[in-house]
Amino acid sequence: MAEYRKWWEKALFLLLWVTAGGALWFGMQRAPKAETTVPSPGATVLVPVMPTSHPTPTAVPTAAIPTATPAPRPTAPSVPTPTPAPSPTTPPSPTAAPSQPSLAAFAAACQAEHRPPHAVVGLYIPGVLAARVVEQPPREDAFVAALPDTVTRFRLAARYYGTLGFLAHNTLAGAAFFRLKQGDVFYVVRGDGKVEAYLVTQVVRYRALQPDSPYSSFVDLTTGERLTVEEAFRRTYGAVPGGAVLQTCIARGQKPTWGRWFVLARPLGKWDIISVGGAP
Repeated sequence: MAEYRKWWEKALFLLLWVTAGGALWFGMQRAPKAETTVPSPGATVLVPVMPTSHPTPTAVPTAAIPTATPAPRPTAPSVPTPTPAPSPTTPPSPTAAPSQPSLAAFAAACQAEHRPPHAVVGLYIPGVLAARVVEQPPREDAFVAALPDTVTRFRLAARYYGTLGFLAHNTLAGAAFFRLKQGDVFYVVRGDGKVEAYLVTQVVRYRALQPDSPYSSFVDLTTGERLTVEEAFRRTYGAVPGGAVLQTCIARGQKPTWGRWFVLARPLGKWDIISVGGAP
């Protein structure tokens, strides 16, 4: 009887073990397989990037570096250097502007600007030029305006000699200065419309030994004499006290500032009324 019970227990244990194993095997067969994705050959794999907010850098403006204009020496006024002019042996001959107004119309237009009554506001060369006159900025005694139909009044000429000095680029209003010769007349207009006439007495031509410097020494192209800047200033702006001097540059070869051209004129008088033809 004891042997029979031991055999039955072994049989029951074996049956339970087989049943449990079968259930485990069956469950494994029925469980779904995990799916995996494998990139196909040649496919592009996208790796997301976590965006980080960064402010867009703003452009930093490049500061302009101004070119300093040499200040005049206390005892030696500088001679400005307008845009160079052609060789003195072959001065240009600009044609008169077909639309140049009469002197009377030009004086009226200058008066209409309502500038100070005694201010110098216009320069008129009959048949050649009707230009507005502007002042140099403070402490810029070598300044020359680069505007069409515009000349710049040279402040130091008035300070030292009471002379009206006019500077202009030869590619602009200064080209008209080469048309003037001894005996010609040109006119200056004041802010109140009054007109002053000036008679050309001399044309002076200098070669600049330091062409790009407002303190250059010069050689007189007529006499061959060498002059300091003080002597050149005195012989031009100081030669006609109370008169007027027109200045531009002379070019030669590859040097655009080779020399200087001066037109000297003495005052003739003032008129309140100018006829349409330009005569007082």
